[in-house]
Amino acid sequence: MKNKFLSIAAIALLSVAFSACSDDDEVKQVLITTSRSTGQFFEIDPVTGNTKPLFKITYNGETLFDIRSVTYHEGENKYYVSTHSYSNLGDGDRLGQLYSVDPATKVATMINDNDGKVNPSDANQSYSVWDAIVSWAVDADDSLIAVGDFNGDGNGFVKFSTDGKRGNGTVNANVCCGLGMVYDANTKTAILGNANNQDDAEVIIETFDVTTGESLERLSITDFEGFPASFNELLDNSWLPMKGLARDAKNPSAKIYGLLFNESDESRKTYFVEVDITNSVVKYISTIGVSNGDQYN
Repeated sequence: MKNKFLSIAAIALLSVAFSACSDDDEVKQVLITTSRSTGQFFEIDPVTGNTKPLFKITYNGETLFDIRSVTYHEGENKYYVSTHSYSNLGDGDRLGQLYSVDPATKVATMINDNDGKVNPSDANQSYSVWDAIVSWAVDADDSLIAVGDFNGDGNGFVKFSTDGKRGNGTVNANVCCGLGMVYDANTKTAILGNANNQDDAEVIIETFDVTTGESLERLSITDFEGFPASFNELLDNSWLPMKGLARDAKNPSAKIYGLLFNESDESRKTYFVEVDITNSVVKYISTIGVSNGDQYN
């Protein structure tokens, strides 16, 4: 059986990845996530929330750490990866680079070093260095669509080519923080975990038109089912960014899974959850990260 990876980014939470397979091979869809501090990718069981190690990505012979988001481009047969804004969980060197990755070897090639240039031949910066590409996906024209904090260009949506060149301009949108994304290339809409209000004990799921930045629907979820007592005790003062969202891209009615991060918890746990939009409830499945230094995207 060949695996078809749904990357719950970095569940970067779901991008789609395929292993090479013949036409008669059975294809299995799985959720994947990655540890920011170790670079290890895991498969997540959507029923139990248990994780199983899969692989690490390497760059220049070393493990690639601080991965923020992952998507798989079927036409290019490559993973596309972004790294966090800064190393060491907020301190250290400026990052934000973009990479393509060979799915067979798991070896990365840098395609954008986040230096503010559209391409290396530019004499001057054409745009601000971005803080973060938080999530991205493959668009209908085979380009990449990203959501993030683009600093002087504002927060919102930006297009990239598969060789890493960014389009000029940002489609500004009122988005911030967490920003797990499920993207529909046909309708040009993105469902985001939009945690722009802090300490409010709610999960915001908001749908945007990526061509205009307009908010089409905003859902505040304050019902949490099955969580540990330690989560419930802290809930009233919690800021709850959704670091990843994932869904079978070919089934709009499929379940949505997410990575919920409790920013207000002293230990800052990462919870693997189901987001039930129909009934406005976040359902606990498992705890996969137990500390600030053990974050998953």
